[in-house]
Amino acid sequence: MSIKRRFENQYHRIISSASNISIPSWMLNGVFRMSMIVLVAIAGVGYISKISTLATGGYQLRDLENQVATLNVDIQKTQVDIASNSSLTNIESRLSKIKMVQASDIKYFNVLTSEMAKR
Repeated sequence: MSIKRRFENQYHRIISSASNISIPSWMLNGVFRMSMIVLVAIAGVGYISKISTLATGGYQLRDLENQVATLNVDIQKTQVDIASNSSLTNIESRLSKIKMVQASDIKYFNVLTSEMAKR
């Protein structure tokens, strides 16, 4: 038998078996049909609301990740500023601007077993 004949034979068998299927009477009832329509509508609304909630959450997550990246850059800039302001040359230049001098000739003496310094 050729492939075309086999295909036609299978097609006719499927069609004849499908035409012999009888639908139960309770499925033809109007109440059943309406309840199925309502269930499908509720499921559709629930699906759409869930998808929109997830999409909104994705946008919020992306915004928060951008904020984290921005804050990390700010932290790095602040650490660089701290390091540059903590350098000895920077501190000495700022001390000379406010006319502070280095202490010299410090003398220590004991008063009642506690040490003190005098200039």
